Amino acid sequence: MGDYPFLLGATSLTEPTLDAVGNIELNYKLGIKTVEITLEFPRTLPVNRTLKDAMINYKEQYGVEFTIHLPLSLRMTDVNPYIRDASLKTLEEIFKEMENIKPKAYVLHVAPFFLTGGTPLGRPFEVQLHEDRLEAARETLFRLTNLIEPRMVAIENLFHDLIFLDELIKEFDYSVCMDVGHLLLNNSDLYLFYQKYHDRIKVIHLHDVVNGRDHQQLGEADSNLDLKALFYLLKKNNYQETIILEQFKSEHIQQSMTVVAEVWQYLTK
Repeated sequence: MGDYPFLLGATSLTEPTLDAVGNIELNYKLGIKTVEITLEFPRTLPVNRTLKDAMINYKEQYGVEFTIHLPLSLRMTDVNPYIRDASLKTLEEIFKEMENIKPKAYVLHVAPFFLTGGTPLGRPFEVQLHEDRLEAARETLFRLTNLIEPRMVAIENLFHDLIFLDELIKEFDYSVCMDVGHLLLNNSDLYLFYQKYHDRIKVIHLHDVVNGRDHQQLGEADSNLDLKALFYLLKKNNYQETIILEQFKSEHIQQSMTVVAEVWQYLTK
């Protein structure tokens, strides 16, 4: 793979029919030495010995680095405190299991939030429901700081551009995972998003939107992604963290790797 100042990797779902260990092996054969392991019940949680041993082996023998995508089933904003407690307990167990792996970052979804217009109860009531969830997120993110260094946790933008979480990210000093495809789908200005959070972005999920479908390969003719502009900003700000090609076909990963190499060569020639 190219000589970049950042780590360029893929996920443990590059081929979803393979298990996580199989995807680590596949990614390595594709020339990828950074893998984002998606942890979720029941496939990869609780963390089994086989997966953990494979991660340690690839790290020690081949220099493979890892990021961890924390479970999508976590409910960090649930108004039920028992559900939030269970989510934090799950995180505590994961952090303990991953101590020897020393991942580069943990990617976290802080969701869902309650948006207005979806119930017959009226928007004023729905706004209060949203505020309840935001307060639950504040309490949970505060408690999370007692389990891990906040900068190790990269909160991902979903379909609200972190607008609801911006103050909490800064208050508790969390990192950010910039998901390019989500920004494109949300018609957001991903270049201004990068510039706003560039000193907090620990992971970038890089994928395109093709015919309205997310998690697609780079370099398609009808793309709205100005990859040269994005990588210009990365170069300007000396980005040295992790970029994950979050695509779920090995041929898409290979195409995207070629596109990244061409863009980077263009910017550094």
